[in-house]
Amino acid sequence: VLEFVDGTVINNPLVSFTLPLPVTVNQDDIVGNQGIDYGKDKGYTTVRYPFSGLKGDKAYDHNKKIREKFPTEDLIEKAFNTNIKQWINGDVLPKESNIPVDPNRYKVPDSLNIDKLFKKSLLVDNYVIYSNTTSAAAYCKQHPKSDLAISLEQPHNDIHLSVGGFTLQIDVDGKPEYSVDGIIEGANGDMGENETAAYDPIFYFHHCNIDRMFWLWQVKHNKTTTESLQNDYDDFVNEYAKSINPITPNLGLSTTDNQGPTPTFGWGEQLSYETPLYPFYKQAGIPYKSNDVWNIADLSYDYDKGSLVNEPSSVSLITSIINWWFPKLKKTLEIIIARGTVSGSILIQVHILVDGKWVYIGYHSTLSRTYVGACANCQNNLVVTAHIQLPDAIAKDLVKSNAKSTPIKIFTKTREKTVVNEVNVPLTQLLSTEADSIIPVVTNPPIQSIRFI
Repeated sequence: VLEFVDGTVINNPLVSFTLPLPVTVNQDDIVGNQGIDYGKDKGYTTVRYPFSGLKGDKAYDHNKKIREKFPTEDLIEKAFNTNIKQWINGDVLPKESNIPVDPNRYKVPDSLNIDKLFKKSLLVDNYVIYSNTTSAAAYCKQHPKSDLAISLEQPHNDIHLSVGGFTLQIDVDGKPEYSVDGIIEGANGDMGENETAAYDPIFYFHHCNIDRMFWLWQVKHNKTTTESLQNDYDDFVNEYAKSINPITPNLGLSTTDNQGPTPTFGWGEQLSYETPLYPFYKQAGIPYKSNDVWNIADLSYDYDKGSLVNEPSSVSLITSIINWWFPKLKKTLEIIIARGTVSGSILIQVHILVDGKWVYIGYHSTLSRTYVGACANCQNNLVVTAHIQLPDAIAKDLVKSNAKSTPIKIFTKTREKTVVNEVNVPLTQLLSTEADSIIPVVTNPPIQSIRFI
């Protein structure tokens, strides 16, 4: 609660929001629905981890147990922070011996926490690649032996899923194969899905920080003017538009590629710095454009110094990257996720078998809708590409083993369940310049295919 100087007490408006209207979801349309009602009634109050905002007895029982275990707001806040810190710091250690991580041999990859993803994203020196996961995936596909290009959108998605109830714990059929102390399964917060994320007031704090990160990136790379960012756009298009697909390049620059739909725009329209930013208007009838908002000084606000201000300088992502700050990585694993086959957001966690031991090598989160099939504009955005890179030590050991293939285990967490895919991936081209053939995954969606590139 908030107490004012005159003695007035109100509920803190930044903790939650009560819906003035219902949010309806057609339950018959939801893929794999296991009796879960994803709709929200009028008067519903938003929740975050460790609570569930779903309807029904299962969510009611879950929330009752949470209240019993954490009877005060301080304890609830501590439980919430436990999960968020887990995602931010990446201090994941297995209890079970079947998936060991030997820190003296294989360093936990730098992609395994939000803090490092934010830092790594600041190394990107091209605005288009920095801005979205689709453009970053296009870069990674063309430069598989360079360091991963991390867009700002990736740690952005991770924050959504962590606040919304996803955990980094792997729990299959009730057996904690990769468990984390203090983590609670069964949460289902509103930040974890596109339809409801913006109803949680914490959404705006999160996006204020995303805006701050954009500004830090601009200052760091001296790109606070229209001209500097237009050059990035031109460089990106000139390098990738013809080399990837000369007809419909999937670059994150069009309404028909995998970056997703753009409201009020037609099919196939290119997005640029002149694209209107509906529904934001600088005056009646005249919408803002990206060209209007490059420099936040022109918008009469600024940010004080905070975290990540003094991070190391970047190196070019238009050329080959070898950065001393992150381990030199040898080969990229490309995983295609068919998000249209499941309900809601998705978290995949990847392990590889090395010398008879399963080693955790990375994760990828996807912020999605409860049911993309009901969204006509989403039909061009039904797959997601995840890139996971192998540390040097793992790549070298796999090559020295002389094995023809290696098993890779992918744990896929959705709101409804965790599924496991184990696939044998050929190692014949592990360190070659050519991409391996696509290996279809025919069981346990949403994993569609996997290969080294």
